[in-house]
Amino acid sequence: MVTKISILFIGLLGVLNSNWISNDDRKDDYTFAFYKIDNKVEIIVNDSLIYSTGEMKGNPDLEGNLTYKVGHLLTKGRDEVIVRLYNGHEPYSPDKKDQHWEIEYSLFKNGKEYDLMWDEGDDYRTGLVFEETYFL
Repeated sequence: MVTKISILFIGLLGVLNSNWISNDDRKDDYTFAFYKIDNKVEIIVNDSLIYSTGEMKGNPDLEGNLTYKVGHLLTKGRDEVIVRLYNGHEPYSPDKKDQHWEIEYSLFKNGKEYDLMWDEGDDYRTGLVFEETYFL
C-alpha cells in the first residue's frame, strides 16, 4: 500500500514538475523583422525602451534582415510591446520638414508570421508619426 502511494506520489510530482518547467520557460518567441524604416524605430516593452535602430538615412529596403527578438523580455503576464516610428532628424522641431515616412515589418511568433504591418505618409510630419501596441 505504501509502495503504491509512493509511486503515485512520484508520478504526480513528475507531472507537476513538467508543467512547472514548461510554464517557467519564457513566453513564446516573438521576433520583429523590418523591411522599411524611414527614419527611426523604437521598441518599448512594459514602459522600457529596449531597442532603437538609430536614425536611418533615406528609406532603405531592409528585406527583413533587420530583426529584433523580444520573447526573452516577456513575463508570464500580459506584456505591452510598442513599436514607434520617428520621421525626420533629431532634434525634431516644427521648422524641420521631412515629406515622406514609411514603416513595414512583420511580427513572428515561434517562426510563423503573426502580424504584418505597413504604413506611410507624405504629410511632412516629423517626430513620432506611427505607433502600434501589442499585448503579448
